[in-house]
Amino acid sequence: MSFIDYASAMNARKEVLDWVSKRIEETTPITDGEHIIDYLCSDKSPKRLERMTYEQAKSNAEKWVKAMTKKGEHIKESSEDTETVLDFKDGFRIAKLKGKAAFEREGFLMSHCVSSYFDKDDEIYSLRDKKNMPHCTMSKDSQQLKGKGNGSIAPLYIGYVVKFLEHVGMTVRDSEMKNLGYINVEKLKKELHKDTKYFNEKYVYESEKLLGKDGKEFYSFDLLDVKDFVTEKNNNLKINFDLQLFIKLSFEYLSSTINKVTPKASVSSGDYATNASSGDYAKNASSGDRATNASSGNYAKNASSGNRATNASSGDSATNASSGNYATNASSGNYATNASSGDSAKNASSGDSATNASSGNSAKNASSGDSAKNASSGNYAKNASSGNYAKNASSGNSAKNASSGNYATNASSGDYAKNASSGNYATNEMLGNNSVSVNAGMEGKAKGKIGSWFCLSEWKYDSNLKRHNPVCVKAVQIDGKIIKEDTWYTLKNGEFTEVSE
Repeated sequence: MSFIDYASAMNARKEVLDWVSKRIEETTPITDGEHIIDYLCSDKSPKRLERMTYEQAKSNAEKWVKAMTKKGEHIKESSEDTETVLDFKDGFRIAKLKGKAAFEREGFLMSHCVSSYFDKDDEIYSLRDKKNMPHCTMSKDSQQLKGKGNGSIAPLYIGYVVKFLEHVGMTVRDSEMKNLGYINVEKLKKELHKDTKYFNEKYVYESEKLLGKDGKEFYSFDLLDVKDFVTEKNNNLKINFDLQLFIKLSFEYLSSTINKVTPKASVSSGDYATNASSGDYAKNASSGDRATNASSGNYAKNASSGNRATNASSGDSATNASSGNYATNASSGNYATNASSGDSAKNASSGDSATNASSGNSAKNASSGDSAKNASSGNYAKNASSGNYAKNASSGNSAKNASSGNYATNASSGDYAKNASSGNYATNEMLGNNSVSVNAGMEGKAKGKIGSWFCLSEWKYDSNLKRHNPVCVKAVQIDGKIIKEDTWYTLKNGEFTEVSE
């Protein structure tokens, strides 16, 4: 990990990030670079940094570290207070905290409450450098990994922490592994390539490209459960997916899982019924659980009310309806209509003007055709469309809407929603609280409630290159004063500008 990543993890202001990128080399010793960045992020750092040299910063940082250490000199940690359990032979080691002084010193230098863990039934470990300064505190029983101030682990130390976890076979919570840059893909393992590198048999490094069993890049809507759709760092929003590729490959994966169902030609009204018809205007109905309906003709109508129902139609104007939980609807024809009311439903359509609707929680709607409409009212819903003029609407909390086509419309009324669009002329509307919107295309618009964030992009045409290029990307929080609530904004000449609907 680079020093600029470490500075970002410390929530360094822009001036610090600029200084680090210009002054600190990647060959700089880890502790020197970290101490400088810690100093620059402290309240002792000067506000203006452009004239500060590396040597000046290093000297000031050393004085600052000595002053900080001196504050804790009243805490005397003896050799008996800690026990080295793993020596990395480069000045870094993992120390197990044993004595009360070790717990108090760790808590003071790391600015958290680990001192209260002394004499409790838990094992506490600390990553120490050659000066015996701590950089990460780890709890075995509570499965925690904490950086300074209970924050995330600085990227420079992730390698040491992972090696320690492997060494002692220690496991931590998914949220803590996420702080180390790992995501849990356990439920996708059967779909991933055999050479995928796992940690603890279920985690992979978040930045590593996932490959499917066929060796090609793998995406699934289920990744949104373990990987952040967008992240905010230093007032900048970042989309963590290539939207167009993500939607395309996730849709293909969802469709392939549906297509694995091979119905047999039989008619039954009981559970596990399998109905198949190839003629036009066919109508298949089953009320039992795990029913499978398949029709290849136009204007087909499939209806199932049982749990885990699977409806598939490839003709135009198909209508799929299921009311049970875990229902899966798929249609490839134009003007298809998929509706499911159960939880965890999955609707997929690849034709133009398709309409997907789900009212249950954790629903997933995916459409790749133009003018598609995805609507979900349950919590944690995920709507994705790759065609032009798509409309994604979600009313539940923590919903995620993603569109990659032009003229897309993303609307969410629930709290903590995340809307992202990569196409041009898209509009993202946030009616709920504490939501985030990212619009990466040209002439995008966004509006929302006080406390929510939105990010817009500005593009200019380059007559020499004969193409549009991004010239400005900015994020802002709606405060109700400078940025008004429920008001449409676009980015023009580098400034947020009010526009009509």
